[in-house]
Amino acid sequence: MKGEDCVATVEQLCLHVDMAAGKTVPASAEVWRNLKAVAAAHADLPMPDGAGRAIGQKKE
Repeated sequence: MKGEDCVATVEQLCLHVDMAAGKTVPASAEVWRNLKAVAAAHADLPMPDGAGRAIGQKKE
């Protein structure tokens, strides 16, 4: 925030990859605990304008 203006937001997608198997796998219990703690800390915050909006470059 800069005063009352939101100047940046971030959305994240987490994939956990087993490098030996070369594919995604479920996250460990420790990772889930940490992610749940972050989610709980942010649960009462308002959703930013544009959250979930598609992003990308226009195809020419």
